[in-house]
Amino acid sequence: MYYPSEELSSVIDYFRMTFKRHDIENFFETVLKMNIDSMLRERSSKYGYVEKFELDQIRVYLSAPGDERGIMIELGGQGCRQFEAVLKAQNHTWESFLRHARLEKGKATRFDIAVDDLKGYVDIPDCLHFTQLGYIRTRINEYGFNGSGKIGSRDVQGVSIYYGSKQSNLYFVMYQKKL
Repeated sequence: MYYPSEELSSVIDYFRMTFKRHDIENFFETVLKMNIDSMLRERSSKYGYVEKFELDQIRVYLSAPGDERGIMIELGGQGCRQFEAVLKAQNHTWESFLRHARLEKGKATRFDIAVDDLKGYVDIPDCLHFTQLGYIRTRINEYGFNGSGKIGSRDVQGVSIYYGSKQSNLYFVMYQKKL
């Protein structure tokens, strides 16, 4: 479990990357630098991939031989923390892994960063208000929001702002939850 210790900190919270290749054994050896034999290997139908290689929350999918999608890495929040432990054991960081993965023709298809603001530097309801007033300048032209609270009170339980579209290359979400 991740527990922030700084007033303002961030972690990679979800990660997907694809590689247009099918040489799975070589991929594990050269890109992930992990032993494929330590992975649970099973059939899959998720996202249309035919095989899944799994070590707890670290998941790698392989498409059928004629399917150009190739290989996909998928890491949820816990998978990201586990992969960080693998990287640390290899004397690597996310930065060095991403640099190497890009050289191997990897394409990040989803990259979520969680920013924990324990001090309250950014107030999401204020960001929503400023967006509605037109104070935000961006090439993104769509936004949405969702929130909850108590009637008759300014006490906000949680607010989310969505910038962009899920179909676009950039979709940005900011949320504040009552802890």
